[in-house]
Order: sequence, then C-alpha cells, then structure tokens
Amino acid sequence: MLSATAHSDPMAAASQHDELTAVLERHRAFWLRAPVDRPLLRIVPYEEWKPYAAFVRRDGSILPHGAEIKPGLLAMAANLEPGRPQQMLDADFVCGWGPLDLCWTEAIMGCRVLRGGPSVWSEPFIEDWAAVDGLAWAGNSPWLDELLAINQWLVQESAGVYPVCQPLMRGPLDMAEGVLPSALLYAGFYENPAQLRKLLHLCAKVFVDVGKRRLAQTPPWHGGYMVRYEWGLWAPGPTIQFQADASRNLSPAKYREFLVEIDREIIEGFEFSIIHTHSGSSHILPVLVEEPGLRAIEVALDPAPYGPPPPQLLPRFKLVQEAGKSLYIGGPLKRSELDLLLENLSPTGLAIRAGILPE
Repeated sequence: MLSATAHSDPMAAASQHDELTAVLERHRAFWLRAPVDRPLLRIVPYEEWKPYAAFVRRDGSILPHGAEIKPGLLAMAANLEPGRPQQMLDADFVCGWGPLDLCWTEAIMGCRVLRGGPSVWSEPFIEDWAAVDGLAWAGNSPWLDELLAINQWLVQESAGVYPVCQPLMRGPLDMAEGVLPSALLYAGFYENPAQLRKLLHLCAKVFVDVGKRRLAQTPPWHGGYMVRYEWGLWAPGPTIQFQADASRNLSPAKYREFLVEIDREIIEGFEFSIIHTHSGSSHILPVLVEEPGLRAIEVALDPAPYGPPPPQLLPRFKLVQEAGKSLYIGGPLKRSELDLLLENLSPTGLAIRAGILPE
C-alpha cells in the first residue's frame, strides 16, 4: 500500500511516487476512454453498509438520535479526524478526505436535517406548489458557509498530501424530493409541470453554484480533483458527481421530458461529470447515454430484490460503453458475476469496485 505520509527513504519515496503516477494515468485513461490493458479494479470481500458513527457536538456531547443538525453545531475536528486517510492508494483507487454526508444540497435549499437511526435525513418545508414562487437563490446560506468552512479545514489539514473530495451532493430531482413531500412531487409531473420545472431549474442553479464554489477553494491535487471519497476516483480536471435517485419512480419518457435539460445545466458547468445511478433504476440508462456532454455513469449494484442480478444488467452496461461513456460499477458481486463482467465489457473507460459475495 502507498503510505499517505512522507517516507524517509528516498528510493522508497521515488517508488511510491511512480506508483501513484501510474494509477493517476489509469484514472486519466478512464475519463478520456484511452486504450488500457485492464479496468480500474478493487476486489475485496463484501461488507454490509456500516451506520454513521456518532456525531460529536462542539461541547463534546454526542448528538442524540432524532435531533436536528444545524450549521455550527458539530465539532469539526472530532467528526472529520476519523476519516483521515491512512494510505494513499486502495488497489487502483485513490484515498481522499471529504466532508460528512449531511444532506448538503437539501439543507442549502432550506430543509431541516436530522440525525435518525443509522443515518441522516432531511424534512420537506413547503406543502403546495404556490410556495415554489417564493423560493430564490441569493447565493448565500448558513449551510453553504458550513460546507465551505469544512472544506477549507480539510484543505489545511491535508496540506496537499492527499486530495480533498466532494461530499455527497444529491442532484436537482432529489433536492426537489427533499423540498416537497414525495406524493406532491410525483403528482407534479402531471398536475403542475410548469411549477415543477421552475423548482428543478432552481435546484440545478443551486447545485452548480455550490459545486463550483467548493471547487474554487479546493487546490488541484496532481493537476486534478476527486469526486466522493467512497469512490476513490480522480479526474484530470474540474469534476462533479450528481445523482437522481428519485428517478426510480419515473419512466424513461418522463425522465427525458423533465430531467435531461436539468442534467445538462450541471454537465455544462464542469469538465468531467459523472452521474450516480442504481441498478434498480437502470431503466434510465438508455436516456442518460443520449447526453453527449456526460462523461461517465456510475451504477451502484443493489442486492436482490432491489435490483436485477448483474448478468441481467450486462446489455445495459454494454449500451453505456457503446455510447462512448465511461462506466463505473460498484457493489456486491459474486466472483462468477465479476468474471462475467470482465469477460464481456471493454476495459476501456471501465472501473469496478467489487465486494465479493459467496456463490
């Protein structure tokens, strides 16, 4: 493993530098779809998702479950220090450091954020479509100030040794689902399309502004930037990861009608864009591959019964590659399923983080 700390042996340090350089060239090839001999790979035994660790408040006490999280409430160092990277590389992926996942984009829109069970969630704050007219983005928010302060702390603490990553930033559709009750949101596709479009465009504006402002205060690392630390993916230029998990409830036709133009607002704002999807919503992949500016698509594998088995996804994975998009696959796989993917997908523009399940 490549250590995240400086090595006293000049020869060892040179070897580590060469190893990192080689890995970053593979990441560059992933985004540019340059020919390679194999995909980016990380193969480890599968582990169940671990609940969030306890959140420590500034006074040193533990935030109780069900409590609201507000800007300035949590102790920055106490909550971030456990995430400090202990090594530079994890197989073919880069170890970085990023903010905690705190429903950032929904909070910046105005949602309350609460700690509940193993995770966090946001609460909607408007109950009818007329209230959308009262929403606006002035370019400032206590939650945005909090995000930028945390990002700056990470920049200072990492001191260029390892990269500072993007936090989880849910995209415009998911932001709208945070602002509105779900039933009202989905009814809006049929009953209030004009107001829905207005809200989605506002969410996209906020998302792009937040993404650009965070990048502006994040020094490039080896000439590029990182997406979420869980992915370990470095890009050779300004990058953004976005998502539309709420697309699970949309037909491809509705996604094309409402979301393609919204996605484009994000894609056009960043050189290297990647959208997070789930295997359980792979029905939107044929729509996503039609967007010429989208660089890459990530597919998180959902275990049964939430998503189809990986062999059934193979035709759609091939569709992504045939459309000239890079493909990032992550999640639980049997060894036979991983072998099937490796045998049938091109290594060009391919990354796989596999948690191996028993056959």
